[in-house]
Amino acid sequence: GLIKMNRKVYVHCWLGHGRSPTIVAAYFISKGMTTEEAVEKIRKKRPSIYLEKNQIEALEKFKKNFNKKKK
Repeated sequence: GLIKMNRKVYVHCWLGHGRSPTIVAAYFISKGMTTEEAVEKIRKKRPSIYLEKNQIEALEKFKKNFNKKKK
């Protein structure tokens, strides 16, 4: 969609501190980043993010499952 068209995409939830960064991190992970790299990339632009332990765990699970599907 929009990303393939080189368009900017704005992802937002109520405060943008947990859910939105989790979704954006999943996108970065799908492009090859580690969970830590993805979260740090987002944190550089939005220092106030706060991902709960379960959100980090979900991202790790996503990465594991995504990598299985790529193979």
